[in-house]
Amino acid sequence: MNKKGPEWEAVTIINPRVNSNSNSKLKCLFCDYTFTGGATRLRAHLLQRTGLGVKICSGDIPQLLLSRVIEEDQRLIDEAKAKTKAIKLALIKNQRTLDQCSQNNLKANLDSQISKFMFTESVPFLKIESPYLKNFISLSCPAYHLPNRKTLATTHLDREYSSVKAAVENAKNTNRFRS
Repeated sequence: MNKKGPEWEAVTIINPRVNSNSNSKLKCLFCDYTFTGGATRLRAHLLQRTGLGVKICSGDIPQLLLSRVIEEDQRLIDEAKAKTKAIKLALIKNQRTLDQCSQNNLKANLDSQISKFMFTESVPFLKIESPYLKNFISLSCPAYHLPNRKTLATTHLDREYSSVKAAVENAKNTNRFRS
């Protein structure tokens, strides 16, 4: 079990948490405010932070305790930042570029799918250059770059037309009624 921080010295626990999905009912020793929460809401109360569903403390908190709570809060923030940075670095290290995925023809498949969407839904080719679409794609698949509207209207449209034409010819040849 984790050691409790200095913020817990500022409250009386009225009802302790019963399991990992519950919170304790707490009463502040300095302002008599009663609330339900854990360490985060308790620190918000003492450090006068709004937006976490708890009122700010209106009592006189001893400076020594307050400075220890601030120090602990900063330590936790730094720890969270370090973990986030480590996760980001691990993701960047493990992220493969589309060139590395070329054995799976990922870029060709993505281009084909976006092209089919554009053609079958009658989306104007100009929309492929929408900054909102580009931003969405860059957020969801940073290594992928959308084809431009010229490539879409020529190369991809010609490829899709040939594919559909071949499928129609194949269907006609295999489904002919014989007299």
